[in-house]
Amino acid sequence: MSFYHAKFVGHTLDLRHAVFAGGNTSFQEAEFLDGTVDLRYADFSTGSKVTFPGCKIVAGKVDVRHAKFSGGIVDFATVAFSGNGTIDIKDPEVYTDPPKLPQPLPAGIIKP
Repeated sequence: MSFYHAKFVGHTLDLRHAVFAGGNTSFQEAEFLDGTVDLRYADFSTGSKVTFPGCKIVAGKVDVRHAKFSGGIVDFATVAFSGNGTIDIKDPEVYTDPPKLPQPLPAGIIKP
């Protein structure tokens, strides 16, 4: 699944309880300009890959609270933040394979 160059403006992409169990999902060069990607309770399991290469989070939010990180690859390492955009990964249900995060950790990452 590809969200290449997608712009999230004022709406929510609801992927709550999604199961990522193989395959790739890419938010390459997507822009969050006040929109939300809701991945609460998602299950990132073995064989899945969810990436955000070159993604810009301006005033939007990626919400992965209560997600299961158990064998899949979730990569936020190249996300660029400006404004008050956030990635919220608080309160994971399972955290055996934590997501890759930008270093140094920007203020927009809310983690356990």
